[in-house]
Amino acid sequence: MMHKIFYVLILVIFTLVGITADAGQVGMAPIQKIPQHGHSGATDGGTLNAPTLRVYRLSSQTLTCGAGAIIAFNGISIDNKGWFNTSTYRYTPQQPGKYLITLVVNTTATTATYSLIDIQKNGAITMHVSGAAWSSTYVGLTLSDIISMNGTTDYIDANAQINGASACQLIGTTNTVLNIMRISN
Repeated sequence: MMHKIFYVLILVIFTLVGITADAGQVGMAPIQKIPQHGHSGATDGGTLNAPTLRVYRLSSQTLTCGAGAIIAFNGISIDNKGWFNTSTYRYTPQQPGKYLITLVVNTTATTATYSLIDIQKNGAITMHVSGAAWSSTYVGLTLSDIISMNGTTDYIDANAQINGASACQLIGTTNTVLNIMRISN
């Protein structure tokens, strides 16, 4: 239930800043910036164009059971600034500010016990969550954080660890997703 509530919250946030979803397609829709305190505040013709990323696994990723590994996001739905590196699986924003980061991971393993996921900034864990298997094989986890980025060298990546007897995998397609959006200076 908590996973569904969090998903709805993310959809609301993305809708407010102009990310739309229609028939399984995700894209950016410019929205008008509302004038505040007698001035427009717009610097790009009146639209908001926040750096935004949505990457996912095209298929399942096999991990060594009990060992952490970088999640190899190899599908891109949105990268409106081109800052995601598909070789290192890192997002290096070139604009300083605070970024909302959301990681959704579903895992499977033979006799799964629990899984862990981390959001990492410059290789150091900023936020971590673990969860017990809700069946004998599956664990679903969601993690969110707001992280300040310097706009030059700071990068974000994600890590996962699955604890099970064998066949430890991150489930692909829409089941393992990383969303990042700049939300303020």
